[in-house]
Amino acid sequence: GEIDTEMGRQNDLTIMLTIDDEGKFLPGDIAKNPYEGMFYKKADKYITEDLIKANLLFKNERITHRFPYHDRCNTLLIQKAQNSWFVDLQSIKKQLLEKNENINWVPKHLKHGRFAKGIEQAPDWCISRNRFWATPMPVWESDDGDRIVISSIKQLEELSGKKVIDLHRPYIDEITITKNNKVYKRRSEVLDSWFEAGSMPYAQIHYPFENKEKFEKNFPGDYIVEYVGQVRAWFFFMHVMSTSLFNSNSFKNVISTGVMAGNDSRKMSKTYGNYTDPKEILKNVGGDTLRLYLMSSPLMVGENANFDDTELKNKSRNVLNPLWNSAKYFLIYANSNNWNAKNIEESNNILDLWIKIRLEQALWEFSQNIEKYQVPNAVRPIEEFCDDLSNWYVRRSRDRISQGNTKALSTLYSVLLKFSKGAAPLIPFITEKIYENLQKQSSNNALESVHLEYYPEVSKPSTQNNVVLKKMQMVRNIASVGNSIRKEHDLPIRQPLNTMYVLLSEELGSEYLNILKDELNIKNIVLTTKLQTAKNLVEKEEKNIKVVLDINISEELMLEGYLRDTMRDVQNLRKNAGLQVGEKINLVLQETPKNSQLLEKYQSEIKDKVDALTISLGNETRIEKV
Repeated sequence: GEIDTEMGRQNDLTIMLTIDDEGKFLPGDIAKNPYEGMFYKKADKYITEDLIKANLLFKNERITHRFPYHDRCNTLLIQKAQNSWFVDLQSIKKQLLEKNENINWVPKHLKHGRFAKGIEQAPDWCISRNRFWATPMPVWESDDGDRIVISSIKQLEELSGKKVIDLHRPYIDEITITKNNKVYKRRSEVLDSWFEAGSMPYAQIHYPFENKEKFEKNFPGDYIVEYVGQVRAWFFFMHVMSTSLFNSNSFKNVISTGVMAGNDSRKMSKTYGNYTDPKEILKNVGGDTLRLYLMSSPLMVGENANFDDTELKNKSRNVLNPLWNSAKYFLIYANSNNWNAKNIEESNNILDLWIKIRLEQALWEFSQNIEKYQVPNAVRPIEEFCDDLSNWYVRRSRDRISQGNTKALSTLYSVLLKFSKGAAPLIPFITEKIYENLQKQSSNNALESVHLEYYPEVSKPSTQNNVVLKKMQMVRNIASVGNSIRKEHDLPIRQPLNTMYVLLSEELGSEYLNILKDELNIKNIVLTTKLQTAKNLVEKEEKNIKVVLDINISEELMLEGYLRDTMRDVQNLRKNAGLQVGEKINLVLQETPKNSQLLEKYQSEIKDKVDALTISLGNETRIEKV
């Protein structure tokens, strides 16, 4: 074995070639070998007897120990000394380590850790194998040991005078070369498969026989990715080959992924049933969901992970569905209001300005991290933006969009279009569909696919834009505290309240306060440096934000809350009747004192919100399609 051989080297023992490829003893060099032609295991008995006769046996007993075997046919294996071909790694280790400095490794610790240590500790690379299937070594040898190394099919045909039909065994073995009255036959060895894998960068385009300019222009490659086990395998052998042949690293950037285990931490196995069939995943949740899940996982920075169906589905529910709903919302009201991209208008509405700045920030962070090959860090801003777009911008702009406000529709169109171009490398399928639908609103000649577009130009938000981002985040934090109080006191958002006081020393303009009023359904927001305390005033602090909310509900506020409940009920009736946006109805409200009050005070508002031509009182609440 390997340990015995190494010990023999240290003690200057001769390394003897004792058995052939069939495991049978070879003839002796000096004298006759009494075990010649005998299978090595059958010889155990006779060797033991001879040692006893010669009084050389120290001890003879049977012990249980591990033994190598072929896992497919359970055949015992033995290591044997044989002549092999090697690449002298010791002579180029300094170069290998120097070229490693040119590579950007993800995760970073692999660069001077596993990869560099692998180089330092590597023995010479045995590139020959004694088997039938593999790429034959291109070495022809005469009986006196003279060798010819063939560099091309053309050279072999010229030297042999024969047409090369197939480069594999046994056909290539039939070709001989006659030169200077000597006959050269191909050596029987084949190449280690990693020799071919390491040749990928140039072999894949048939360099140097073809594509010389293409290869030299694009080598070393910009990027390569494989799982962490390839650090000492494929990545290593490519590095050896490129350093040996071109004095260059083979690639500039590499992501070495971790290993995905099943949901029970064991390896994925059909027998264990610990993972979902990939075909079912693609069918039921889609390729974009799977991409988001994997690309945001620790796998992309070399860490291991367990497969998690719940987290996978969360990507669809929390990211892709809200994004798609935002696009659908735009398309519904762009079509119902006959909006076209030729009607685009710039807007100074603070929400419109904010979402454009927010998109610029998200795409800038995405592209910066992608350039550094920090994939999970790149995914995060895209996911956060989808949430901001749906759960803040569209929700807070709902009325303007549904009423056909040109500036709101223009903003949402521009944002969705730019986002589809910027996020296409991450979520290619949904962005393609959004792009395709948006182009139906465009009068320009659109490209066939979002993936044919140039990547949008993005930049880091300016100081002025950062002020907008900061203030909008402040608004959202205040709203979060206010909603928390509502939830604790069972006050639904449909119920208007009168006043909220916010402990805040900095200014928030009226445009921000109006958003806050709408979000919390509160009549007045008062910024103050000193909070009041009184009956019906509830104080709460979260995220360094302190507010006091007046939870007293007057009769007038009660009626407004009832108005919102009523309009929600009517919208549900429209939905159940299958009515589309813009289809008109006649509305009948059940005759009650409250509904009479509603009609007296809010009839015009109700008509506008529920697309009603007329409103009357009757025995029950119902709608009639016009």
